[in-house]
Amino acid sequence: MRIGIVGELDKNGLSYQTYDSILKVKNLPLENNVLEIDLILLDAEEEDINALPCDSVFVYNQLTGENHIDKTVKAIEDYYLNNDPLLVVVSLDNNTDSIIPKAVIKINTDINHTKMITGFLECDHVLFEENINKVIVTKPVYGGNVMAHYSIEKSAIVSFKHNIKSKTKLELKNPKINFVECQSHFDNHHINSVDMEYIEEEGLEDSDFVVVCGKGVGSKKAVEEIATWAATVGAAIGGTKKVIDHGWLPIHHLIGQTGHTISPKTCLVIGASGATPFINGIIGSEKIIAINNDKNARIFDYADIGIVEDYKVITSGLITTFNELECK
Repeated sequence: MRIGIVGELDKNGLSYQTYDSILKVKNLPLENNVLEIDLILLDAEEEDINALPCDSVFVYNQLTGENHIDKTVKAIEDYYLNNDPLLVVVSLDNNTDSIIPKAVIKINTDINHTKMITGFLECDHVLFEENINKVIVTKPVYGGNVMAHYSIEKSAIVSFKHNIKSKTKLELKNPKINFVECQSHFDNHHINSVDMEYIEEEGLEDSDFVVVCGKGVGSKKAVEEIATWAATVGAAIGGTKKVIDHGWLPIHHLIGQTGHTISPKTCLVIGASGATPFINGIIGSEKIIAINNDKNARIFDYADIGIVEDYKVITSGLITTFNELECK
């Protein structure tokens, strides 16, 4: 089993977030699998890389990009596509909430679509269930009142919640150091030298009609019902951060400042209160229609059409109208 840790060095060696992440995965209960831990670093010099609690180090020093987020996403994609890890753990001091959704979107829109990946933010811990050969991710939901358990079908990019610095000591090794020359590699990854800027999930960025679910829809089942209806009318489906955090939609359907920024002709928002990061993701829409049973919801301040009603009353009416039109 291979796990990559996207980490950082500080004046004392590994940052405490990186050290804590290695500690969390190091203790995975394994019987029949060998655990290999890779450390992924950006802009590191060989003289700064001493004894570390990992098996290999992958150093990316020549990445292009407008900012650190861009470069980190490129490093994650390169490492993932070439090393086939079960998990990639992002253990950085800043921008983790932006890096993971963008990396998931980027990998899942690779041209061969053979290595689909999911993402989870601020996990509590991970376990490996050998009887089903799957990793189980545990993370708090509902404001931390409930611990949810997610079974990873293939691979995942995750981040952990870091509380206080652990005093547990890890065994130090002399890992193999790999300086990755990936500029030409990226060009080779994509037919016709496709540029490595973010290729967003087809359907959300390109759709003229996007339906976005907020936490107010109430459940994963409700999201699935809305998604089914959206498909019948040719709409793409997205979700707010709370919907993604609850596991009601995969992370690559995230709409907002740290996910997709959309500008369809029509954006139908169902059950979303209207937090600023979400508004930033939809404000470019030509027309915003909001359905919410709270008349004071902030989303109505930005909607061209606001409907104070239970969304089921509205969508069921739309379904009936759509079916009648189809029959004519």
